[in-house]
Amino acid sequence: MAKYNQPPAQQVESWKSFLVDYARNIATSVICGYILFIADVFGVMMRSRRILTPALYASYVAYSVFFAIWCYIILFVQRKNPNWENTHMHLIYVATGAVSVGGLMWVIALWPVFHIWTIPLGLVGLFLFLSLLALLPASKKKAD
Repeated sequence: MAKYNQPPAQQVESWKSFLVDYARNIATSVICGYILFIADVFGVMMRSRRILTPALYASYVAYSVFFAIWCYIILFVQRKNPNWENTHMHLIYVATGAVSVGGLMWVIALWPVFHIWTIPLGLVGLFLFLSLLALLPASKKKAD
């Protein structure tokens, strides 16, 4: 309700900044998706025999652990405990470790195909994930 108590000029500015951020995230998603499409990263992951399959599967498992923890935090922990960042630090540590191991294993798995370009393509994939994540509606804490 706090945003409706603002003067009209501030409401217009907040909507402008929201739309600019939203458009920037959409543009980043489209550009990153196009780069990954042109490089045929997903096709290589599905069809190439030169990739290290056990490392790729290990990265899938690590990313799945990260995604499961993220969903658990968003759906359950954050709603029940407003101070979850301080009380559930072990979840943050495990999620950070899982995504780090997943990224490392992904680079190891695709290195035989893309060589030095594996690292920039991994960063493009990270930016794609973060920009898509920024498009989701967030539950922000109300300022008291």
